Amino acid sequence: MLGESLMLFLTILSLTFSVGNTLYLWFWQNRVHLKLQIKIRRVYSAAGTETGDRILIWNIANASTFAVYIEEIGFCDISYASMVPVPLEFIKSKHKQEKPIGFPYKLESREGISVVVAHSSQTEEMRKHVKMYVKTCCGYSTSAFIPVASLL
Repeated sequence: MLGESLMLFLTILSLTFSVGNTLYLWFWQNRVHLKLQIKIRRVYSAAGTETGDRILIWNIANASTFAVYIEEIGFCDISYASMVPVPLEFIKSKHKQEKPIGFPYKLESREGISVVVAHSSQTEEMRKHVKMYVKTCCGYSTSAFIPVASLL
């Protein structure tokens, strides 16, 4: 009797785990996954001396299994109350053949784009924000803190 109830319990438990795992994978695969990587680099002259300027390099990669349309890229504060879009001239495609950048921008699966902003070209409004954000056409929005924002 105890052996039969144990087998029944193990069967129900394995079925529950199987259904849960299947649902988890289905929901995970059908979600937008964007990877944000932000770096701050120093600028050097041709002679190798530091110019004192800093550049912000922001890589955005689509880790989803489907294409995502990027609607807006920019700077924001912690609460998203103040958002400043980045001008298109700072956004570069990572392709060997340069695709023209315009919004909405189609970012294929495993594809990425870069945003390169020099400190000297930032507006005062951009400098007061501590996060960078990406907004998609489907309403998904993600952000990342700018590392050591005081360097900028």
